[in-house]
Amino acid sequence: MRGRIIASLASLCLSGSAFAADAKFNYPLDDAPLKKHAKEATELEELRAAGFEKPATEQSLRRQVEILEEVSKAEPAWIDGYWMLGEAAFQQGNSLSNPKDLKETRAIFLKGQEATEKCLKIDAKNVLCKMFLGASLGKIASIDGIFSSLRRASVVEGLWLDVTKSGIDHRLSPNSTLQGSARYALGLYYRLVPDSFILKMMFGARGDIQKSISYHKESVEADGGNTCNLMMLGIAQICSVKGDVKDKVAIEGLKNLADAKTKPITNAMGKTCANDIPKIEKDPSLACGYETSRQQEETSEEDIKNLKK
Repeated sequence: MRGRIIASLASLCLSGSAFAADAKFNYPLDDAPLKKHAKEATELEELRAAGFEKPATEQSLRRQVEILEEVSKAEPAWIDGYWMLGEAAFQQGNSLSNPKDLKETRAIFLKGQEATEKCLKIDAKNVLCKMFLGASLGKIASIDGIFSSLRRASVVEGLWLDVTKSGIDHRLSPNSTLQGSARYALGLYYRLVPDSFILKMMFGARGDIQKSISYHKESVEADGGNTCNLMMLGIAQICSVKGDVKDKVAIEGLKNLADAKTKPITNAMGKTCANDIPKIEKDPSLACGYETSRQQEETSEEDIKNLKK
């Protein structure tokens, strides 16, 4: 049996409908602490608004992280500041796609991890902090390699499943909702984690390509089709038949890749997804191990047996 390792969330480039309607965007956002810092609040609002009109630059995202670090330091009890910092760090890290930047990228994701962990120490049930803690851990694991990935896998899965079960939703941007993003993330998770009983026994985690397809379909339903979620749905479908492009499921997957290329690019990760689609079309065998940070290595049952916790 062959498998792949967890890499996790590639982008939050989604928009809401069905699942968002169920939860009615009911997260109780508190921005009062931010408003106490008028200059920083205005600059942050302007940077975020510009990023909604066209993909934010790495410099813009870096500045957003800096602002949220400053305000969070001044307002240590402000829970929403921590997940906002986690989100901004996640987006900044994803904007660096060159392999030579991996060391810097990891440090950025670590900022997101530390911020969301602080949040959960204050409010252990906060779903937005769970969302971005899972995102940060997953991206760090994808950079660190197989052992880190497997060691963190069940924790990441649990964080995102908690979000989907919460009944709470929040619009992160004009094209992104919490519930759609959690389903997108789980779609990645169940494709990239090996489908192995031994792995389940050792690390409490197990992949499932059919779950991956199901969650990606839900993410498209929840947030509407866009470059990244259609691409990842297509990749999961191609992976499910081991890249056999003559299979009807893979044919549907290739259609989703083609559809993804027609969608407008709304953020840096959307650009990365669009740039990578031709790579999968050219070599469908890459589908099971594809992740935006780097191609994930295949893992055999024997490899898993040789791992130690």
